[in-house]
Amino acid sequence: MQINSAKDLRVYKKAYDLAMAIFRLSKTWPGEERFSLTDQIRRSSRSVCANLREAWLPAPLPARRLPGRRVEVHMFHVYAIESDTTSRVYIGQAEDVEKRLWFHNNGHVKSTSKEPPWRLIALEEFDAREQARWCEKKLKKSRGKRMKWIERHYL
Repeated sequence: MQINSAKDLRVYKKAYDLAMAIFRLSKTWPGEERFSLTDQIRRSSRSVCANLREAWLPAPLPARRLPGRRVEVHMFHVYAIESDTTSRVYIGQAEDVEKRLWFHNNGHVKSTSKEPPWRLIALEEFDAREQARWCEKKLKKSRGKRMKWIERHYL
């Protein structure tokens, strides 16, 4: 079996399965824990997979020659945000979700400028921008797929 990416590694598959099991289990916890313990556990379980993918990537040549130089890993995200004023949900994709959320909340995105504040409710990460764009397009076309996706990736 040829290993083409970190996702082909057995340890990655086990970490991913465990993260999904933690996510399913945490759905049964009380709602008042959603933004404290639940959120911390979900984020830490997802970080294992992200760290494995980052470790898998080869360092660029300059980073190999210069010890201590940080290797940059580009991850692309599909996100769902919800308006606190109207409860409208917006789907988008970005490399830096925190920066993009700032743009949404400060009126720099035309389609969301009239309904701030916005809060992040769901997030999925991808290795390539094309994958994120494809997922975003699919979610914007189908309300049913969008609702299932939000349920699966709820933060």
